Amino acid sequence: MAILNVVDVEGVVLKTGTNVHANGVEEQVAVIAIIRGYRHIGDNRETVKIDQPIVMSRNPKIKAKMVEWKYNMAVRVTGIVSTRLVNKPHRCPDCGNLGLEKGVTIYIEPIYVENKYMLETKENALSFLNDIREISNRVFIEGDICREPKMIRPKKKLIVTQYQLAIDRKYTVREDDPSIRKDFPWVKSYGQNAIVDKERIHLGTSVTIDGCLQARSINRHATCPTCGTVYDWMDRALEIVPYETEYNSNFYSDREVAEIKQRRREEILRNSKLSQFIVNEDTINNNYDEITDDDVEAGYDNMENED
Repeated sequence: MAILNVVDVEGVVLKTGTNVHANGVEEQVAVIAIIRGYRHIGDNRETVKIDQPIVMSRNPKIKAKMVEWKYNMAVRVTGIVSTRLVNKPHRCPDCGNLGLEKGVTIYIEPIYVENKYMLETKENALSFLNDIREISNRVFIEGDICREPKMIRPKKKLIVTQYQLAIDRKYTVREDDPSIRKDFPWVKSYGQNAIVDKERIHLGTSVTIDGCLQARSINRHATCPTCGTVYDWMDRALEIVPYETEYNSNFYSDREVAEIKQRRREEILRNSKLSQFIVNEDTINNNYDEITDDDVEAGYDNMENED
């Protein structure tokens, strides 16, 4: 199977900075604004959406270009979706104790950057983004599902299926540990796409996704080991949202989907107290999953602060 992991984004620089790792290696970091066009994904949005992914590189040539990045500069980045296990900091609001939560950060690892030109005002930047909305945020990715899909309904009329992919690296990140050969991004599908995903895919299914990046803030909970205060802290997540998903191998066939639905229909009838209970397609499709605390720790999003 060919390895596919391509991110092609064009946007506006919002923030820049430098990370210094324990081994002394410097990493250039930036947050850029990109825009999603009007392609339907089932998340009930009727407008364009601006997302803010993180771009990080330790490659000397890429860093030299990124050092030139300034606020409101138009840039283009071609790279890969990359993941890294990190300690995420958060601070107790009462005693100030610094907590560290192990988690996966998902970001764009660039293999090519193009510094375009400066945009004079915020209005110029928004106009620029609007003009490129159909090409600003594109992801083409292929991988195997490494965590069982879970379908939830965090708010009225919104259906979401989420799962994690294992993706073989096509490009070697020379600055990374050479033993790291895979990345593990999360995928969220919405609406009818979410229902079909829940029907078709499972642990081990291979998929190809034509989609976009979605950056979100996630509300996390922590208990301070020093003073015992329970508090919330905001985590950042970068996810892949499919426009279209191709099921390559090891997915449920039409016959298997029909058999699963029939078993669910029989289970609903068995558990119902009504002798003449009518089970329609909506009832069968409403096969929502619970997101437990263990699931959240593993990386699933309960979307409790979904707006």
